[in-house]
Amino acid sequence: MRGLYVALEGADRVGKSTQMQKLVKRLKALELQVIETQEPGGTALGQELRRLLLHEGTKSPIAELLLFLADRAEHQERVIEPALRRGAVVVSDRSAYSTFAYQGIERGLGLDLILRLHEDLGLLLPDMAVVLDMPEDEERWQDRAPDAVEAQGDHEELRQAYREIARRFPQRVRLIDADGSARDVAQEIWQEVWQTVMEWREGRE
Repeated sequence: MRGLYVALEGADRVGKSTQMQKLVKRLKALELQVIETQEPGGTALGQELRRLLLHEGTKSPIAELLLFLADRAEHQERVIEPALRRGAVVVSDRSAYSTFAYQGIERGLGLDLILRLHEDLGLLLPDMAVVLDMPEDEERWQDRAPDAVEAQGDHEELRQAYREIARRFPQRVRLIDADGSARDVAQEIWQEVWQTVMEWREGRE
């Protein structure tokens, strides 16, 4: 049976990396085959595109969009689809919803346009995505300089963009209050993912 595709989403510095590690650990404890990946950068080509996107300065919104779509197409063909065909659970740090939020809403290209491009190109949406929602906290920006994409974004605008996406895709996107302890946030995420995993497992039986 086909596997399950899960993504962690949200504006920058909301704790996605920490929460992804915790989620993957819990899924593996269920003796599931888990594939951990990221966008951009989940393939060899994706690593080069990641360098261009995040470390080579600002670009036009359209050029940025096309680079993200190229990364996603390669990632889907090389990593996600093969894993789903094996029945694995794919957990990705970012997905199509990041493009919806950043390029579609925050950069102003239009959510409907980008959704239509994904549909026309056959690009997958995750079976479920967890969006970590948190107000801006300047202390989180002191550990490193923002990358090229982060530097162009406004945290509150991106936060509202993700909230709009959660309203637009209520069956697939779960909004989680991430303004708490890492342990509490992890438990809230797990409650949402656990329900989806149980429904998926029942479909396999």
